[in-house]
Amino acid sequence: MVFNFFIFLSSLRNLFIYFAIAISLPSMVLYIFEIITIIRHKKFHNPFYCLVIIRSIPNILYTLDSYYCYRLTVLFGTFLYPFYSQLPNWMLRLSYFLTFYTMIADFLATILILLNRWTAITMGMTYKQPIYDAFPLNVCYCIVFITISILINIGTFVSYRRHKKRISGIKSSTQEINEARTEYKLLLYAIFTFIGHADILNRVLTYLVVNSNNFDLIAAVYTQYPWTMDVGSVIMPSWLLFWASDNFRSQMILDFCPNFLKRLIKLKTKESTTIKVLQTTKVEPIGQRIVFSV
Repeated sequence: MVFNFFIFLSSLRNLFIYFAIAISLPSMVLYIFEIITIIRHKKFHNPFYCLVIIRSIPNILYTLDSYYCYRLTVLFGTFLYPFYSQLPNWMLRLSYFLTFYTMIADFLATILILLNRWTAITMGMTYKQPIYDAFPLNVCYCIVFITISILINIGTFVSYRRHKKRISGIKSSTQEINEARTEYKLLLYAIFTFIGHADILNRVLTYLVVNSNNFDLIAAVYTQYPWTMDVGSVIMPSWLLFWASDNFRSQMILDFCPNFLKRLIKLKTKESTTIKVLQTTKVEPIGQRIVFSV
């Protein structure tokens, strides 16, 4: 019964590939726009956004490699075979190199981003100083990655709770509240992208550790490979970053949105602001006078 289910999943291989293409291409475009925005504007030249760029490069390379070595060959293999058969041997082997080492670079960048968010909370304005070292390897590295990331996530949550308790009794300005809100959303960005990479890790370990003689299981795992990898490597990082930082999102809209969309967004922002002001206005009768307070 279980193996019949695996065979059924394998039969849906092409549908999963089309689904992965549909969700990955818009995210790729968004990711490229985000990279351009970070490079163009000096206000985003800080350690966190530098790490975002460092991680985005292997993410994009990995996605392009998956088209080169898997998706296009599966969907259009009969048309591409004459071209691929003329390629030198090193170009055919390049796909294996890019698949594993872009994944390793991606995992390393995820650890550094989590450390960056942790030090941003625990060290305040001095979090730019630490220097982080790296090390590679396949299965061992995956296990080390998941262990370190879980420990950093636990430490980050504990630090954030302590930090929030410490500042909860202090009155803060609107700017400080907005900065704290952005820090919290960037923390969620780091943690949720880690969850996406943990799913990638699960797929890779299943593929590497499971008995290679069990073809049905391997085929079923491999059919899920395109869309699950895209969710962890491209979709979650690009869309979560777009959501997390209001300043970054506003700058991207300013740089890349058509003018009619900019006017529409400004109009909606003004309407929502007016509604909020009206909702906070109340009339209180005091004696014979009427006092309007906001």
